[in-house]
Amino acid sequence: MVAKFWGVAGLKTGIKALGERREFPFGRQRLPEPVCNAAAREGLEAAGFEVFAPSIVEQRWHVKRDGARVGIKTLVPLFPGYVFFGWGDCDGWRDAPHARGVADVLRDGDRFAPPALVSRRTMLMLLAAGEVITGMAQARPAPMLELGDRVEIKTGAFAGMIARVLSFKGKKRMKAFLELEALQQAGQRQAFDLEVETCELAKKTA
Repeated sequence: MVAKFWGVAGLKTGIKALGERREFPFGRQRLPEPVCNAAAREGLEAAGFEVFAPSIVEQRWHVKRDGARVGIKTLVPLFPGYVFFGWGDCDGWRDAPHARGVADVLRDGDRFAPPALVSRRTMLMLLAAGEVITGMAQARPAPMLELGDRVEIKTGAFAGMIARVLSFKGKKRMKAFLELEALQQAGQRQAFDLEVETCELAKKTA
């Protein structure tokens, strides 16, 4: 990792990349990066920043005219609406809010404050997971969880990280939306919501 500092950029909606989107191999397929990430990544890289925009592989179903269902794999952002950007000098972040495709950066205070920094340990964990995460869930019983519970993620890209349950998805609570505590800065809540299978969580009692 060359960058000394990492921050988070919010994406500007309705902006398309000027060049070709990157593609990532997945089995025999090559999946293009999410459209919403491409313009901001392109703009930040043009301004000299390192960019990390992790995605997950999702299968969606398309119904053909004859009624047959066809599974289509696609990449969706792991952190919708945000990408991570890295720089080397203390004040080297200042061009990031003005990069093409970027609405602003998450700041450690008001709109004139410097970026809220993501810790090096957290970034190393994220970067180690890679830009494409293929899945984390396995068939195991899900724990009894309630809204607001603190949990530890047991497997996958975020194994060992502590989060808080924000909401559930599905009648049987098959998935939970979490807030990662490691991405909070100076006690301020950062808008990162992660969707995880509940069987991948362990409730923290202390």
